[in-house]
Amino acid sequence: MSITQLIGKGLLAGSIVVAASEIAKRSALFGALVVSLPLTSILAMMALYQDTRDAELVADFAESIVWLVIPSLALFVVLPVLLR
Repeated sequence: MSITQLIGKGLLAGSIVVAASEIAKRSALFGALVVSLPLTSILAMMALYQDTRDAELVADFAESIVWLVIPSLALFVVLPVLLR
């Protein structure tokens, strides 16, 4: 992977985070919608496939995302309660 591709990926990911936080300043619901979209996962899977051309690796990555989303949901249930 070239440094240009690496910088491009970083700028894209950073742009998504900045957009979500700016939208959330006006509407928490719409900011949460931007973050909740599987956009980042899809972009990561596309980049992984482009870099490796290994569909099995992408499938393993997608399955791992599923298993890690489940415990992270506990954070989003508990955090608002603790902050209030």
